[in-house]
Amino acid sequence: MIEFNDVIKKYSDLTALKNINLTINDGEIFGIVGPSGAGKSTLLRTINRLEEVDGGTIKVNGTIVNNLNSHELRMFRKKVAMIFQHFALLQTKRVYYNIALPLKCARISYDDPQLDKLNGLKRTLYKIFIKPINYLKYKRSFIDNRVHELARIVGIEAKLKNKPAQLSGGEAQRVAIARALALDPEILLCDEATSALDPITTQQILSLLKKINKTLGITIVLVTHQMEVVKEICERIAIIKSGQLLEVGKTEELFLSSSSALKTLVDEKPIIPATGQSIRIYFPRESTSESLITKMARDLNIDFSIVWGKLEKFGDDVLGSLVINVTDDDFNKVITYIQKTDVKYEVLTKEVE
Repeated sequence: MIEFNDVIKKYSDLTALKNINLTINDGEIFGIVGPSGAGKSTLLRTINRLEEVDGGTIKVNGTIVNNLNSHELRMFRKKVAMIFQHFALLQTKRVYYNIALPLKCARISYDDPQLDKLNGLKRTLYKIFIKPINYLKYKRSFIDNRVHELARIVGIEAKLKNKPAQLSGGEAQRVAIARALALDPEILLCDEATSALDPITTQQILSLLKKINKTLGITIVLVTHQMEVVKEICERIAIIKSGQLLEVGKTEELFLSSSSALKTLVDEKPIIPATGQSIRIYFPRESTSESLITKMARDLNIDFSIVWGKLEKFGDDVLGSLVINVTDDDFNKVITYIQKTDVKYEVLTKEVE
């Protein structure tokens, strides 16, 4: 669990984060969304202390991150991996080395659980003779096995001998994900991880992240400004603007409730008739009113126009919305009828030119 308690971050006279209070649960895919300059990436980077806070505390799985000394912070960061928008790969090194890099640089501390992977004799010798040195390098065979395992998980086994310049954007991001998983982290931080990718590749990377979350149980915290990414992968989201936390909730519920905070991020201006009243009706997955439109027309004995409709994907669910247009005289009857059902609705206002 990740807990932010009254977190403040300042840059000179600018307050980038203003008393942030937020809880991210173990094993969930959590999104942090907001306009450019809102403080999304700053908030994400406070989790692994790439950004130091000026007030408040951040607690990760019971550990207060602010209080860690340099050695404790190094051990902590093994469990909190990060991937970036532009991959951050070593261009002169092959894919194999890029994935292996964290393992080559890491050291097994005396109290590190990784020590249990050594066989009994080596573990005993380590404790007797190497404990004063306080670290042990990973064996070459362990690194090799781990690199090939990760390459298989992310689907780039055939690219291990290639250099980053020979990869597509999606392949490069897969390498970055494999590298982030090298030290078996508990948390994966994603800073605009799909912003540099085309829509098809974005879908592939999102599917990979969902697979990693489900099979490895890793908590994923994702910063993005892409609403389609939010709908596809995030179970819950936090909306940030000007360093302030505006709203937190389940993704589907915030979209279906037409959250005012979310509206500032979604530039959706539906084309509606100039006459009459237009109503958008949402059909959540638990709705029992699939035949609402035809039933309402019969029960009220009125005519109305269907302006447009669409289906949207929220994770594994497909949800629908429909815009109807009714006369001013029938408007109140229709609203009263809808309010008696389990669907949600929104009255659309005409734009004034």
